[in-house]
Amino acid sequence: MSAVLQYGSCYKGSPADDETRPLMKTIRFFLRTAPKSMLFTALLSAAAGAFNGALVAIVHRALTGASSPFGSLGMLFILACIGKLSTGYFSEVSLVRSAQVALADLRLGIVRQLQHIPFREFERLGTARVLSTLTDDVTILGLVSYQLPALAVNFAVISGGLGYLAFLSWKLLIASLLFASVGALVYGFVLRHARSLIAETRSQRDLLNGYFLSMTHGMKELKLHRGRRDAHTRDGVGALTEKLMALDVATHRRFIGAHIASHFFLFGCIGLIVFVAADSLNLTEEVVTGYVFTALYLLGPVSGAASALPTFSRASVSLSRVESLGVSLKNLASERVAAEGEPSPFEPPMQAIELKQAICRYEADGESFVLGPIDLTVKPGEILFITGGNGSGKSTLAKVLVGLYGLNGGEHLCNGTAVTEENCDDYRQLFSAVFSDYYLFESLLGLSNPDLDRDAAKYLEKLQLTKKVTVLDGELSTTQLSQGQRKRLALLTAYLENRSIYLFDEWAADQDSSFKELFYRTLLPELKSRGKTVIVISHDDRYFDAGDRRIHMREGKIGDVL
Repeated sequence: MSAVLQYGSCYKGSPADDETRPLMKTIRFFLRTAPKSMLFTALLSAAAGAFNGALVAIVHRALTGASSPFGSLGMLFILACIGKLSTGYFSEVSLVRSAQVALADLRLGIVRQLQHIPFREFERLGTARVLSTLTDDVTILGLVSYQLPALAVNFAVISGGLGYLAFLSWKLLIASLLFASVGALVYGFVLRHARSLIAETRSQRDLLNGYFLSMTHGMKELKLHRGRRDAHTRDGVGALTEKLMALDVATHRRFIGAHIASHFFLFGCIGLIVFVAADSLNLTEEVVTGYVFTALYLLGPVSGAASALPTFSRASVSLSRVESLGVSLKNLASERVAAEGEPSPFEPPMQAIELKQAICRYEADGESFVLGPIDLTVKPGEILFITGGNGSGKSTLAKVLVGLYGLNGGEHLCNGTAVTEENCDDYRQLFSAVFSDYYLFESLLGLSNPDLDRDAAKYLEKLQLTKKVTVLDGELSTTQLSQGQRKRLALLTAYLENRSIYLFDEWAADQDSSFKELFYRTLLPELKSRGKTVIVISHDDRYFDAGDRRIHMREGKIGDVL
């Protein structure tokens, strides 16, 4: 099971609790995903802290002229240095490795869970949210994983230093810690306000990513319309960028204030020791100098640990969003993905696909659409045309037929077997499809034919693309082609998949007259002669005679069968 779902199922604290302990929340995540490695790292860090405490004690005794009951201070100093550096090195390496394993599992866990959710639910989640989680949130967790080793070493150094302070005077240590706890409370109070700003910043970044996606996909339209382009830049990207800038400045101002406050209390603690506690507690000069020396030595590690907390606050917010997406995916994961080599209930030869009183409801852009009830039988080996006006339900029917959309009512059968969430992934493997909003991969992924390059070259010649594209070891030399040529490459991929059923959604819309002729008069009959079933969504009425049958859609229902 993926790391994100492990974390989501094991964590029992309330969200409010987590927000007050971002450091522990993040560390708890890494502990749950790599417990043995983290335990090993903790032991090494503890050893590094002990060696560091020994270094402080040795240096202090050397400066005050005291001798050591264990032998030469110089030799002990060398041994302590070797011990601290070696344990520090191995603890950092171990921690980075375990953290990166956890993050790799996190990414793969989200991707695998996406495979189990219905396509309609994926559309509802939105590309921007999924992309932001896989990039922004996991990247922030990746950054914090590199700070974990330094944080572990700092805590080890602080622990060793506190141990030496307790050796010098445990009463003074308790008094110092009580004073320092006031500073910790002030620091925590400031951080609580900063974390709310971080959460708001993260939500605004989702919106900004949405504008970036619309910019990359709609660049042609933005280039052609100055007013739209200016509004997109000014009211969209510009406004959100300014808001994010203000949020970032406000967040950092609070973190800087908290950092300065922590230093104030640390210096105040040193001042109390030197000017108040030394006389009132009758402390010896050796104890006072030891305390001041150790406190100043610990200033760097304390500062480093405090400086890391803002990153952990961001990681805590990102982890909450990753967890939220993981829980959403777990709740939506209703489709079963068959294991490799598992037999399919829809083995060829195909007999028929049947829709009986099929109903599919969904919402798009705030509007509801109902397909059906539909009664339709797709016969094996036939060429079926689906026609109709815009919004009539052609593409929705196509997504139902290929198993991307499930039914809200009625039956969907293939070879007499009901298509359900348990077997719909097996059912979809019968289809090769080129949708109107297709995506063209830059390699022939998932195709293991030993003669793949040779077969691809044959189809490239048929599609008149040999001067534009070559295929070597399954990699396309380029996809930077015209829209019509890119669709021909998508058709090439479909041919090479060699599935039982083909679906083409307005494939010929971007082709010139010669390729339309080739598609309807040559390629479709060839597929039929090979025993393939072909479903074609088309507006090309002059080629309707190329099909065995045509159904015409009106307002989500079959209007005519021709």
